Amino acid sequence: MKRLVCALAISALAATPSLALDAKIKKDAKTIAADGAQSKKDQSAAAELLKQAALLESQSAGELKRASELWHEWSKLNSSAANKRAQARSNRYAASKLNAAAGRLLQAEQLRSDALHDRQVADALHKSAWAHLLKASTAQSAVSEAQKALGDLKSNPAFADAIKVIQADMAKNQAIIGPEQAVAKVENDAAAKLVAEAPKKEQQADLLAKALMPPPPKPVAPPPPPKAIVVSTPPVKVSTVTASAGGAAAGGFNFIQLDGTELVLDIDQRRGKTTKGNSVMLYKKKATNNKNQLWALTTDGLIKSADGNVVLDIDQRTAGGKAGASIIVWEPKASNNVNQKWVVAGGVIQSQAGDLVLDVDQRKGKTGESSPVIVWTKKAGDNGNQRFKLVPQ
Repeated sequence: MKRLVCALAISALAATPSLALDAKIKKDAKTIAADGAQSKKDQSAAAELLKQAALLESQSAGELKRASELWHEWSKLNSSAANKRAQARSNRYAASKLNAAAGRLLQAEQLRSDALHDRQVADALHKSAWAHLLKASTAQSAVSEAQKALGDLKSNPAFADAIKVIQADMAKNQAIIGPEQAVAKVENDAAAKLVAEAPKKEQQADLLAKALMPPPPKPVAPPPPPKAIVVSTPPVKVSTVTASAGGAAAGGFNFIQLDGTELVLDIDQRRGKTTKGNSVMLYKKKATNNKNQLWALTTDGLIKSADGNVVLDIDQRTAGGKAGASIIVWEPKASNNVNQKWVVAGGVIQSQAGDLVLDVDQRKGKTGESSPVIVWTKKAGDNGNQRFKLVPQ
C-alpha cells in the first residue's frame, strides 16, 4: 500500500511541469503567429510606400526635365530681350543724333535765308537812297542854274518879277536838298549794316553744316560675338524734333521718283490744266514741259508743285482720309492742314497725320504709267511701291 501511494505521488509530481510547458508553447505559438501576420502587414505597407516613392521619383524627374526646358527657354528669351533692349537703346541714340543734325540743318537754312533777305533789303535801301540822292542832285543843279540866272538878270529892273519867281524856286529846291541827302545817308547806313551782317550769318550756317560732316572712318577690330546678358537700362528720352526736308536743293524743284524705276509723281492733266482737285499718279519722267512733275519741299512740311499754287494733299473725301485715300493737289491751307504736311525720312514720304506714307496703288494691277498714288500704312518689308527719292531736274 505504501508503495502504491508513493508511486502515485511521484507520477503527479512528474505531470505538473509538462502541463506548464504545453501552455507556454501554445502561448508562444500564438505570439509567433501574430508577429508573422503583423510582419506580412508591414511588408505589404512597405511595398506600397516603395511603389508610391518610385512614382513620385518618376514624376519628380519629369518635372525637373520640364523645369530645365523652361529654364533654357527663359534664358533664351531673356537673352533675346536683352539684345533687343540694347538695339533699342542704340536706335534711340541714333535717332537723337539725327534729330539734332536735322535741327542744325534747319537752323543753317534759316540763317542762309535771313542772310539772303538782308541782302535783298540792303539792295532795296541802296536803290531808294540813290533815288533820294538823285532828287537832291537835281535840286542842287536847279539851284545852281537859278543862281546863274539871277546873276544875269539882277542888274535889269525889267526882270524884277522873273527874279522873284526864280528866287522862290531856288528856295524850294534848297529846302529839298538837305532832307533828301539825310534820308539817303540813313538808308545807305542801314544797307551797309545789313550787308555786313549777311556774311556773318552765312558763316554761321557754313559752320553748322560743316559740323554735320562725318569724320573719316577709322579702322577698327571686328566686334566680338554678342553675349547673352541681362541689360537693365532706363529708356533714353529723345527729342521729338522732326525734320521735314525743307527746301530740298535749297528751295529748288525736284522730281519725286519711285525707287528703281523711271516713274515720277505727276499731276494728272488728261482733263485739262493743273487745278485744285487734280489727282496725282505715276508717269514717265519728262525732259521738257514737266512743271506738273516738279516739286519743292518747304520748311513747314508742304510739298509744293512747280505748276501753280497747289501742294500734295490727302483727299479727305476718299476713305475718310485714312489708308487708301487718294493723293490730289490742293491750294495750301493756313490751318487744319495736317493732311498737307509731310516728312521725308528713311526712303519714304510719310504724312504728319499718322503712320501713312505715299503708296503706289497696286490693288487693280501692277505698277506702271498712270498708276494712282494713295496713302497706305507703312510696310516693314516688300515696300518697293512706297520708296521714293528726290531727283534733281
